[in-house]
Amino acid sequence: MGNQGSISNIISALSLVKQRHLSKANAKSVVNLSLGGPCDVSCDKNPVNLKIAELSAIGVHFAVAANNNGGLDTCLQFPSSAPEGVTVVASNKFDVFSNYSDIGRCVDIIAPGTDVISACADGSVCFDEKSYIPLSGTSMAAPHVAGVMAQLLEKNPTASVSDIKAALYCDAVTNKISKMPSPDLFGGTVNLLVQTPKKNNIFGGCSAPPSVAPTKGTPTLNTP
Repeated sequence: MGNQGSISNIISALSLVKQRHLSKANAKSVVNLSLGGPCDVSCDKNPVNLKIAELSAIGVHFAVAANNNGGLDTCLQFPSSAPEGVTVVASNKFDVFSNYSDIGRCVDIIAPGTDVISACADGSVCFDEKSYIPLSGTSMAAPHVAGVMAQLLEKNPTASVSDIKAALYCDAVTNKISKMPSPDLFGGTVNLLVQTPKKNNIFGGCSAPPSVAPTKGTPTLNTP
């Protein structure tokens, strides 16, 4: 399929995630969606966004790529516009914003995404005659966040989707990334760099920083 796929295939895959999540008592599930595109209809009616909402309601957590159109509005695309997902843009190893990322108030967090060493797909040209290749994109950034979400969930198995999102915000480094997009574009883009968990128990520690994008909500940590 290369870099293309169908909405129906995405929905089928997420239906399988739901099936497997519900098949095990107290299951903990984190999904990375390194994919996306423009919403053909209103984003709140997009079938992928609706499926994310459905699965989030049963406790499935989502990290989603912001897409790589060089500065388009994430709120007009899927799944980056899904309120339940954690929308991720990219930075490089010098803590500079990767300008291929899409932007705006639907962005939740930043993660490394430029020149990330990745497994080499069939048919790709790998370097050093090995099975790895440096790749760039928000699709490389989002899995970093999915991994941190899994760490948080492992240490806090009763945490809700909102709890995990709030913990990401609380642990993130504020204003670390340089050359950010103009705050006047699409409601502004948060400058929050993802970090691995600072502590085992996430409850009662803090609320989300005021810079969190308003259309994504401002989750606060609940007391279990």
